[in-house]
Order: sequence, then C-alpha cells, then structure tokens
Amino acid sequence: MLKEKNIPSVSPAELQCLPSPAFIIDEQLLTANLKKLHLVKEKTGCKILLAQKAFATFSTYPLIGQYLDGTTASGLYEARLGHEEMPGREIHCFSPGFTKYEIGQLLDFTDHIVFNSFSQWLTFRDQIKFATHPVSCGLRINPEYSEVATALYDPCSSSSRLGIRLNDFLDGAAKGLLEGIEGLHFHCLCEQGSDALLHTWEVVKRNFGSFLPKMKWINMGGGHHITKDDYDLDTLCSVIKDAQNSFGLTVYLEPGEAVALNAGFLKATVLDVVPSGDMPCAILDTSAACHMPDVLEMPYQPRVFPLYSSVMPSAASLLPCTDNPSEMSEKRLAAAKLPLGTLASPFGNEVENANAGSTAGSAADSAAGSTANSTTDSASLYPYRLAGPTCLAGDVIGSYNFPAPLFPGDQVFFCDMAIYSMVKTNTFNGMPLPAIVLLQPDGKVTILRRFSYADFRNRL
Repeated sequence: MLKEKNIPSVSPAELQCLPSPAFIIDEQLLTANLKKLHLVKEKTGCKILLAQKAFATFSTYPLIGQYLDGTTASGLYEARLGHEEMPGREIHCFSPGFTKYEIGQLLDFTDHIVFNSFSQWLTFRDQIKFATHPVSCGLRINPEYSEVATALYDPCSSSSRLGIRLNDFLDGAAKGLLEGIEGLHFHCLCEQGSDALLHTWEVVKRNFGSFLPKMKWINMGGGHHITKDDYDLDTLCSVIKDAQNSFGLTVYLEPGEAVALNAGFLKATVLDVVPSGDMPCAILDTSAACHMPDVLEMPYQPRVFPLYSSVMPSAASLLPCTDNPSEMSEKRLAAAKLPLGTLASPFGNEVENANAGSTAGSAADSAAGSTANSTTDSASLYPYRLAGPTCLAGDVIGSYNFPAPLFPGDQVFFCDMAIYSMVKTNTFNGMPLPAIVLLQPDGKVTILRRFSYADFRNRL
C-alpha cells in the first residue's frame, strides 16, 4: 500500500477519466517536498535551486519559486526556461562544453556560469567581462570520490569527463588561472543520503580546502534525497554550516529528484493481454523505452497500482483464463473495491530488484507495498508482465502480482513518475507522448499538455 501522504489527491473515478497515457503531477505532494526543502533553507541560510534536468514542468515554477531560490540548468535552453518561467530568481548554468553563441545568450540573463575546465574558462573569460550584469563564474571540481553504485551515473569514475581533478586544479592554480573565479562546484551524489555528502565534503576540504577561503560560494550539486522519509537532515545542516562557518561561503544545493519525489504518476491502460512464456504479458499504451527510460537505464522496477475497469469482462472472454468465470468476476469486483494506492507486488525475486534499484528512493514504500499485498495468499494472485507497444523486444517495465486478472481497459498507475520522465521522453516508433496533467489542492484538474502527430512530425 502506498503511504497515505503519497496517494493521489483525487478520487479513483477522477483518475479513470484522465487521458491515457498521462503524466499526473500532484501539486499537494509537490508542495510537501518544497516545504521540507524550505525548512533546510531556514535552518541554515543556504540557497536551494531546482535542477531542471530532473523536473522541468514550468507550469509549477510559480509555486516552486515561492520556496526555492531559482533554477540550475545544463545548457542554454534550460537556463532560458528558468529565466522566463521563474522570473526574479537566480539562474545557474553548468555544461561540460559551451559554445561562443551559448555564452553570448547566457550572459543576458544568467547569474552563475560554471565551467568544466580551465580551457573553457580561458576561452570565455574575456567575453564574460562584457556582460550587462554581474555574472559569477565558477569551476567544477572532481573530488575523485564517490559512493554512487551505478556506473552510468557515477560522475567520479576513473574515466569521468566531469570536473577538474586535483592535480590539474593545482597546476591551473599555479599558473594563475583562478583569477576571476568566485566559486567551486562539485556534484558527486545520486539518490543518496547526507552521510555520502559528509564523506565527500571531507575529501573536498582535505584536497581543495586551501582554495576555499578565496571563494565566495560553493555549490554542492544535486543527488541529495532530502525529501525521502529517512533522510538525515541534521547531518546535511551540519555540512552546510561547516562550509559557511569555516570558509565564509554561500552554500548552494541543486536537487532535482528531491523537489518532485513521489509527486507524480504515469497513467497507462491495458491494450491487450498475450501469452509470454512463464506468465501473461499486458501490453500497455505506455512504454519504458519512450516514457520512462530510467527503468531500462538504471535499471529498476517502478511501483504500480491498478484501477480495474467498471465494465466487467464477459463470461466468454474469461473462459480462456479460467474454467470458473464466476469466481474470476468476483475477484475483479473485490479488487475494484481495494483502497486507492494498493500496490501490485513485484513478482518473485524481483522484489529485491525493485527495492535495490528504485530511482525514486522509494524502496521502503516498495517493500511496504509488497508486504501489504502479500497478506493475500500468493496462490490467489495473478502474475503479469507489463510491457510497451513498441517493436523493442526489451520494452518491458517489470513483472507483478495483481489481485485480480487484467483485461483491456483496465488502468495501471506507475508511481514516482514526475522525475526524469517528462524531460527524457521520446517518440521512438512514432510513440505518442503522454499528456501532462496537474492535480491542484482545490480539486481542480488541469490538462497542461496534449501531444499530437504534429509534435512527432515537427521533430524530424
């Protein structure tokens, strides 16, 4: 069972009426995260920025701007989006490589620009002098320390291109290349607690500490799971205060996931159910490859809860699945009455996979959901593999036990789908993009975007 605070704030009937597929952002859940982040700001005086690479639904930027200090970007377009949709707030930008054109555009509205190398800094240092407003420049450092387990997301791997290693930094400093640099940036975390930040900070102090008194600010990057239930806020605050008190630095954090953690869902509808070896496969109108690529990249198995169609399948359609259609109909009726947010349990050994790899930092919820559903006799559960309609053979989301059979028209809702989803969707196979829906605290439901053939065609 989903924790009550993570359940959508509208009724099952309202959810069933929404477009499919659709990303559903719950403003009430988003606000709860923002309040927790704002608490960190109040306790420490640090500044917190939204990392748009994780969540960039700009319709929510007026709300986010009430709690956070601005946005951070990975390039010109994200920076421009933050400038236009969260006016009056800080705009920061980092990229491993900028062009002259991009820097020229960024100088019109960006407050901080972070360079990945001394060579990029030297290339654009003179151009920045002509900015019409003060632009604070920094360098990204590579502390060569990381506790990230997934190689794809480890910014401090031995072959990493991200940030300046200590030996190169010392060489650049000796050549006077730090002149004009006002801050340092490091980003070494990925879905981690404050203990990993503490360990990283100790390495940064040991290796780069002699340079910190000469800086105005330090940016500790993202990857902080601040809004996760078991996150240790006291340790986070102590690290921030250490940087402030020991070196007189303004401290920036730039979380992405933490802003919209558990604040969104992806609605999908069952199109067909086909045999697939060890269990039936429910073909959905959504795709792991197109709509939730982190499922394949991490990989991980998202939590999911069903909403069964109010239209009961005919006895004839039930016969291929059971020799007792009446009993199966009763199970579907019972399942339709389950509380909203009753999770389907991961199938077999995939409980471990789901708990180990959840990008949402929601393994505890996943485990809790599995436990809640396991109160039902496993013999009475119905295993299904959930997959997309693309031609990619591996377009599989995961395998789950459901409390009743799935049929075309039934709906499933994948949890924690506000982050690294809408910003990463694609139209492989001409796959339609999901609509984007906002649930507001007053009960109003707004369809922010519906995509069409034109969106597919105009990208090509």
